[in-house]
Amino acid sequence: MKGGLLFDLRRLHLAVEQASRPQLEPLGLTSAQAVVLGWLLESGHGEVCASHLHRQTGLSRAAISATLKHLQRGGYLEVAACPGDERKKRIVLTRKARELQAALASCAAQQQEHMCAGLTAQQLRTFAECLRRMQQNLDQTRAGPAPGTRRNQ
Repeated sequence: MKGGLLFDLRRLHLAVEQASRPQLEPLGLTSAQAVVLGWLLESGHGEVCASHLHRQTGLSRAAISATLKHLQRGGYLEVAACPGDERKKRIVLTRKARELQAALASCAAQQQEHMCAGLTAQQLRTFAECLRRMQQNLDQTRAGPAPGTRRNQ
């Protein structure tokens, strides 16, 4: 994989994780933990199941499971079985997690400002539109063709 868009996206992802470490380490969080906590805090959901968290963040089920265990040990959330389905896990944020909301939001804002320096508002809108479209394309590919249709028609 010498180059191309996939390589560039992967390098950007790694650069974002590396750049966030100095801000997250004093908080005692990894990048994955910050993503999960940030999503939970911003979503406004009082409670959510782990499977929903997996779909929303894009993290693998294994990464979600390991991250939730670390966050639970750190006192940031409580995990219990979902009512009606003991296999599913219900996640509830603690006060300790809510106290981190401003710090996490500040870290994210600083990171985004630094990453987007020199780009115009129009370039950022276009980039965001492209990313959303790429995600839709991949989501459709994973879902397969609609019933009654064939690919390559």
